[in-house]
Amino acid sequence: MGSAASVTGRAARRVGLSSVGEIAGRAVNLLLPFAIFAAHKADAQTDSFFLALAVALFVQASVGGGLVSALVPEFVRSDERKGITSFATIAAGGGVVAGFAAAVITGGYLPIWVSSLAVGVMATSGLLAAPSVAALNADHRYGAPGISWGLRLVPVGLFVVVEDAGRQLAALLLGLAAADALRAAVLLWIARARLAFSRAYCELGFPISAASVIAASVVAGFNPLVVRWLATLHDPGSVSLFEAADRLYSSVASLATIGVGSVTLVYLARLQGTDEEEPRWRLILQVSVAWSMLWLVVSLGLWRWFPWDGPWFALQSAEGMRAVRDTFLCLAIGMTGFILTGVFARRLLVMGLSTWLVPLSLAGVACTLVAGLLLVRTFGVPGIGAALSLSQYLVAGLMVWALNRKAGNASSRIG
Repeated sequence: MGSAASVTGRAARRVGLSSVGEIAGRAVNLLLPFAIFAAHKADAQTDSFFLALAVALFVQASVGGGLVSALVPEFVRSDERKGITSFATIAAGGGVVAGFAAAVITGGYLPIWVSSLAVGVMATSGLLAAPSVAALNADHRYGAPGISWGLRLVPVGLFVVVEDAGRQLAALLLGLAAADALRAAVLLWIARARLAFSRAYCELGFPISAASVIAASVVAGFNPLVVRWLATLHDPGSVSLFEAADRLYSSVASLATIGVGSVTLVYLARLQGTDEEEPRWRLILQVSVAWSMLWLVVSLGLWRWFPWDGPWFALQSAEGMRAVRDTFLCLAIGMTGFILTGVFARRLLVMGLSTWLVPLSLAGVACTLVAGLLLVRTFGVPGIGAALSLSQYLVAGLMVWALNRKAGNASSRIG
């Protein structure tokens, strides 16, 4: 019992460290849409700005996040220093593709060279940072990856204080790109004991599971793009209103999941194949269910008592404020499914069942698309949030089914 308490205590401290880092670093991302709305109404130009950011986020969170998940178990198993010269070349190629996509999607409301350059740099930086984040997490150094997002505070702060800031969306996008590039450089320097730009070391390779994890992350990453495309089917400015609600929801979801997710993956990887794997997994599962229900209550409480009509909440119409409030509620209802999906996905990965992640992610995107098309025309932007929450519970349920089907009567059965 003492051993279990000790492990739980260490895990709790590491979750706290990881969460504090992410909260401090990503607070600026929460403030971003409201800083923009304070100077510029929600319209086609702000929609283009957020669509460009969505392309960068797709690469950073989906491809980069998949790389982190796939590489953490490898760094846990080996302390060998790796070269990343070839990986950096691939990352640059990914940035070029992302930049081209952003130039097409933004539709001319932002200068093409700005959207392509900024998104290309952000995408490349996100990919380059992934091995560093994985190495630092594997060594229980959770703070730096989150806190380093705070570098974005500089361009956002300049945007707020510059006169006539409403005309400076292009400059803000370039500033965010510069901050992300600096973040990647800082993380690579911190993780220099593990990674090097040198061919003198064995090049960073990827486990077989990496292909499935990255593919699943890419597929799941289409969800943010799908919901924003669905918003374009509604009134102009709908993408921006959804962005505001999603940033608020994401801030709560980050508190609930980022620290837990990073630490859970490392612990599951270290426990794999040991005598303690079974009881520890059951403990993690029980805590995760309780944790997810707690944050569902927190989210609903925030929706009920949040000062939506406060003067700091700089939306320029009462109708827009109501849309953001209702969309936040629809997203918050999916909080439990969102948290449990992350836990189950990490369990599938360490159990060698990562091939299931791709079809499960496809099912989630398909659910979001179909439900969103049915709901957006009747309920507007809140209908998109409801579709996204529905997909979270669908994927969580399918993951439970996959774990039970593959585990059978083994000790890891969760049914």
